[in-house]
Amino acid sequence: VQFQENEKTEPIDEPGVEWRTTFHQVADIFIETKSLAETDKLEISFCPGNAVQGHGPLGYVNAIREIVYRELAERRAEKKNS
Repeated sequence: VQFQENEKTEPIDEPGVEWRTTFHQVADIFIETKSLAETDKLEISFCPGNAVQGHGPLGYVNAIREIVYRELAERRAEKKNS
């Protein structure tokens, strides 16, 4: 993550502005390998909004991503069930 030090020079809603603050590693993510047969049985979807209160993504770009990811997951589920 990067911490915002100045709202004017590091705006959240301007993805084209490069922040100059230091990156901080906050976690390591390990994803267990599954076989295709196992994966086919699981309901797998990712959404940037799946976070505990206060840890969700910020800005309008992420708000749009959340809508798009949820819609795509619903469409995949409909297609799978038809």
